[in-house]
Amino acid sequence: MPRRDAIRMKLMERLDDFVSGILMPLFFLTSGIRTDAGFMLKETPWYAVLAIIFLSFGAKILSTMLVFLFHNKPMEDGFALGVIMNTKGVLSIIIINAGRNIKVLNNQTFTLMVFSALAMTCMVEPLIAAIYKPRNKLLRYKNRTIESVLENGVEFKILACVLSNRDAPCMISLLEASNAGPDIPICVVAVHLVELTGRNTAMLIVHDQSMTSKSNPIRAKSESDQIIAAFKSYEKRNPDVSVQTITAISPYENIHEDICSLALDTRVSLIIIPFQTVLLTADGRAEDAKSTFPAMNQYVLENAPCSVGLLVDRGLGSVVQTGHPDHVSLTVLRFLPGRVAAESAPEHSSSSHDGLVSSMAIQEREKRLDDEYTYEFMFKTLDDESITYTEKVVNNGDETLAEIRRNEADFDLYIVGRGEKTRSVLTSGLSDWNSCKELGTMGDALASSNFASHASVLVIQQYVPKNYIATPFGFSASYGSKSWQPLMFSEQVPFGNSTSISHHYVYDQDQDDDDDDDDD
Repeated sequence: MPRRDAIRMKLMERLDDFVSGILMPLFFLTSGIRTDAGFMLKETPWYAVLAIIFLSFGAKILSTMLVFLFHNKPMEDGFALGVIMNTKGVLSIIIINAGRNIKVLNNQTFTLMVFSALAMTCMVEPLIAAIYKPRNKLLRYKNRTIESVLENGVEFKILACVLSNRDAPCMISLLEASNAGPDIPICVVAVHLVELTGRNTAMLIVHDQSMTSKSNPIRAKSESDQIIAAFKSYEKRNPDVSVQTITAISPYENIHEDICSLALDTRVSLIIIPFQTVLLTADGRAEDAKSTFPAMNQYVLENAPCSVGLLVDRGLGSVVQTGHPDHVSLTVLRFLPGRVAAESAPEHSSSSHDGLVSSMAIQEREKRLDDEYTYEFMFKTLDDESITYTEKVVNNGDETLAEIRRNEADFDLYIVGRGEKTRSVLTSGLSDWNSCKELGTMGDALASSNFASHASVLVIQQYVPKNYIATPFGFSASYGSKSWQPLMFSEQVPFGNSTSISHHYVYDQDQDDDDDDDDD
């Protein structure tokens, strides 16, 4: 192969399909035709053949286990490594055929070695699956939510997943609005998810400043380079931001495992995944499109070690790039019952204005701690003229959607809590036409092309530890499956330097009547 990278990569790209699709199958077919089982047992008894195979197989296992024993390592791991070392690849078959071609190996020896390689390779997977049970290394780290990051004042780590070049501008625009600063710097682990094609094993490529583009896979080289360059440019523009770029090459049906493993290894507080349910037409209108990876989204939501965000892009990147990146408009939608909401609404009424990126977060009344976060946020921003706080009161689901529709032209981004397994009369009827369960009731309504034409949607599911459920007084034990809670107010606090807050209260008449009965 030529030494120059450009020529070598071009030849490999052109010949890859031909070699893997035509030449390799022909090579294996030729090797199979030259193999005759009759020669293997012609002069050698069958038990001798089995003895040779098992001795060859066991020698590597025994030697590996002795090394692990000498270094005081778990014998179970040594056994697993020894079994894996018995895997035979294409190179072994090539060497055996070369020996047959130069007549170093006769027909009997050639056949015996081919069958030995085949038998040893076939035994690896069932043995590993039956005997080796990998220990689940639970990395204990506290900052699994944005709330904990704010409370502890530590670095905010985000795992940003990108499927294509189209996702990068929106993801970077969202990160630009995250308000990185010396008090809470941001560490972004940008992962380019690439479908596994033309390879036998998955790959995980960690890029750094010294690595060149030749490390990238052939099919994703150009796209990965552009994504990496975009995130590195974002890092250079923000002194309080650090970026680590990774390319994950895996089958799409298993790529969710890579996402969760990376999140656990890097100890991030938030995973952001692009959720492609909407396509933009040439005239800027939105059209519905089914998510490309519903199974991946659902698995990540159920097994992620931290909070998860699903980002529905409707041109957020282009919106932010046309304006000032430091201006963000944030709109919060909260569900509160009873008379308290009705009484407090007139006291904070004002109109939202000024800003480029708008967002909404939907929250339920059961999370009483939301009030504390709200009051704390209002107190901290009391003298900030760039922030406007508005309250609206609605009584049911129809009024909720009507109120949002009334101002939808002012919003560029909605931030919504997923609210899994949460039922309310305030969203009654919306779940009947919920097409994307991963987004939740309100998230699916906002992401629908029938609702908004240009506003992007970020649906966040806050992490709650397994065997624990959230209560107004903290966490309580629960001996069921993993529990989740809707987004708390503190989950949005980092977003925005110049912010416009429109705070909507939802009035639940039924709950108010119940409160009156309790007072009696």
